[in-house]
Amino acid sequence: MDENAQKVENLKSKIENEIKEIDKLYEKIEKEITESFKRKHEELIKNEKNIKDNLQNEVTKTKEKLEEYLSISNKIIKDIERINKGIKTFEKDEKNILKNLTYISKINKNDKEMK
Repeated sequence: MDENAQKVENLKSKIENEIKEIDKLYEKIEKEITESFKRKHEELIKNEKNIKDNLQNEVTKTKEKLEEYLSISNKIIKDIERINKGIKTFEKDEKNILKNLTYISKINKNDKEMK
């Protein structure tokens, strides 16, 4: 082989080695990127689950508070209804007392007139 052919063969071998190194580097980078994406994906899934759990906890707490407020509101409504019923009874009793007082007053007036 002459000198130029040897140089071409050396250059070809060097280029092939460089290509192999580039392929190895490409595979290494591809593997690292793939692993990085997998880690990020797993982290996102974990965060999504945590967010869902936190939201569910907040919804449950809010629901319990609303149920408590509803229970208190219903108790207040029942108390108001009892108070209104008591007021109506009081007003009815008051009218009866006034009628009785008027009647007694008339009787007393008649008694005074008879004497």
